[in-house]
Amino acid sequence: MRFNSSVINIPTLQISQPKQSHNFAVSAPIQGSPNGLAFEGPRSRLTRLAVATATTGDILLLQPPSTNATYQQKFEGPFVQCLEASTAISHQIDGNIQLFQQQLPSLVQPVSIDYFALVPALGGAEQALPTVTVHSANLSDVTGTLNASNQLWIRLLRRNQTRTAVNITAIVQPYYLNCMLYNATYSVKFSWINGFQSLQVLDRQIGLPIKYPSQDASTADSVPMGYSAVMLAMSDQLTGSMGFFRDVNTDALPYSRINTKIATTTLIGSSDFDNYFLANHALGAQPAPNEQFSAQRLQDMAFAGHRTIDALISELSSNITLSLISNPLMSPAAPTNVTSSYPVNIYSYHPRNVILTYVIVFTFAILANGLGLFAYRANGVSHDNSFSSIVCTTRDVHLSDLNIHERLGALPLDAKVARTRLRFGGEGEKGSGERDGGTQGFAVA
Repeated sequence: MRFNSSVINIPTLQISQPKQSHNFAVSAPIQGSPNGLAFEGPRSRLTRLAVATATTGDILLLQPPSTNATYQQKFEGPFVQCLEASTAISHQIDGNIQLFQQQLPSLVQPVSIDYFALVPALGGAEQALPTVTVHSANLSDVTGTLNASNQLWIRLLRRNQTRTAVNITAIVQPYYLNCMLYNATYSVKFSWINGFQSLQVLDRQIGLPIKYPSQDASTADSVPMGYSAVMLAMSDQLTGSMGFFRDVNTDALPYSRINTKIATTTLIGSSDFDNYFLANHALGAQPAPNEQFSAQRLQDMAFAGHRTIDALISELSSNITLSLISNPLMSPAAPTNVTSSYPVNIYSYHPRNVILTYVIVFTFAILANGLGLFAYRANGVSHDNSFSSIVCTTRDVHLSDLNIHERLGALPLDAKVARTRLRFGGEGEKGSGERDGGTQGFAVA
């Protein structure tokens, strides 16, 4: 293997640069403000990238500089960290759940809300919470995006359980999370071995939280727009609810309902959803005996590694950040020191082996030719293997006397002919095997 180090242009994440924010976020000029911009959400290519990353659970494939290459980069990018929510935020989440239950049809009664997530519409006032209930921002509407925030509030039902086992007897308790967007410094090693991609985060330093862009953000201060666009694209996959409901006028069993895109992501395998799927599986028409989960649920759990939702959200945000490098419109090229390796064919010459090989070949060739010369000397003539040669060899006046002329062919074989012994040699007037006159062939012994 031969190694070569060179400086070439490699896609690099530059989301922290003011001139790059427009590659991630959609913004519009504000009327009456010459430099003002209104943040309207993530670009469509960023949304597609976030959906693909959340669905596969992996970093998207990057363009390798060569089949076997390695390089390192250090850059700033978004990172989402989830911590236990404060009491004030917990009350805000409960207030939104009550609003959600009040908006249900009158004939639908909620039994339990096992998962509820929202992006609070704080409108830039993220430091001080109002005393009234903060509503959920509608991320599908431009007005809702203008009043959103870089936070994700979550309430779920969590069991006290180990990483490798599910304790169905554990007490289920509500758990509140506040996920916030931060600026982080990534140190990443990019490697390709025979075309297979491998990315290793060597270090990640979490910096300050990213403030949500105000409605009159200036062009010079547009960096938060790119970060916030990544946060909203990811949050759109996580907001919504999961729970059980019952029809008021019937005696039917409760039914489950999932109103969130998280069901299409790998995060659905989180251990925090075990309680929901345990109850959902028990409501099945014919649950398998002694089976806690369905085969699909077991597969989702294995893919998520039986981790909690806060750990999976942080991993997803990191994967989305690294996947941004796969799109050249969001990661312009920059000079980078790349080490490439190339396979080299190495030949080894051993004179002894070559001489020995030729000696063996020539020995057998001389032996074969010597046997041929001996056969030619003993037989006195050389024939080929054509049919005419065979006919000439077997032609003899004494052999003709042995045949019954009324019969054609060699079958059935006459007994007299079968008992006759033949010899091969010279055929002449003396009937001897000498070469004086005559020809070579078979004769009666």
